Amino acid sequence: MQEYFIFNIIAVYLLPPKIENNEVGFNFFANLYDDLKKYGSEVNVDFRTCSSFEGNLAAILGAIFDLLVSEGVEILLTPPRNKSVKKSLGRNHFFRAWSIDTGVEDKENYIDYRSFDINATQDFKEYVNTELINKQKFPAHTEKAGRFIVDNIYEIYANATMHGDAKKVTCCGEYDDVAHILHMTIVDCGRTIQDNVNEYLTKRSKKELQADEAIRWAFVEGNTTKSETGGLGLAQLKQFIRMNNGSLDIISGNGWVSLRGQEEQSYILESAFPGTIVNLNFNFDDQDYYYMSSEKQPIDINNIL
Repeated sequence: MQEYFIFNIIAVYLLPPKIENNEVGFNFFANLYDDLKKYGSEVNVDFRTCSSFEGNLAAILGAIFDLLVSEGVEILLTPPRNKSVKKSLGRNHFFRAWSIDTGVEDKENYIDYRSFDINATQDFKEYVNTELINKQKFPAHTEKAGRFIVDNIYEIYANATMHGDAKKVTCCGEYDDVAHILHMTIVDCGRTIQDNVNEYLTKRSKKELQADEAIRWAFVEGNTTKSETGGLGLAQLKQFIRMNNGSLDIISGNGWVSLRGQEEQSYILESAFPGTIVNLNFNFDDQDYYYMSSEKQPIDINNIL
């Protein structure tokens, strides 16, 4: 008697050849959640078609995966063939988080892939200290200035968990040893900046804003409040990024605001990302020494080396 086996048919989603920190990459992620939802309750995401994946963007991919899993979708991964993709997503432990072990380690050039729940305040601050501020190549600074940077990055986490209804905040990063830029990405899949800002404004009988306008609103000093919904606490971080000659990208819903030096550009994406992406890009060629204005005078860096 012939035996027959019935196998479940699993949909396969092929990643694009390049996933990078640019307009094409951000539009890809803005569409990805809806694209994967179409596949039903189980989908295999295939990395074999991908030849370039900038490591910090794994935070966005992981946040989308976590959101889908929370909605009952099973996510399977087919590992990459490309060595650079395997290296990029292995060294930051993204693949390990999704049960693929590449055995690659490199703590100086990558920021570890981590997800933080809503009660992980101290863990998150320690993570930023260890993975970013304490890196050898990070611009020199006093201890007080370092705490200031950590506290302002923490505001991104705090707003996501307190006001954004996010269940998790996902982070990781990658050092570009050609451009000498460290890219750090922080992602949540909660309420968008536009949702929060417009709720804040309508309560005060003010005009609602488009997604990119709401992000710009969050950049303005004084528009960040802890007691009510509003911005992300970005004004001070924006100031440091400019002094550092780095860059900053904020994507929330279908809005995207990009800060490069003194220039600030805004865009509308093809689709709405289901949450907020903060891309911090630090210039590691920066030779300046940072201290707080409340510190009477800068410490001679030669005396602390």
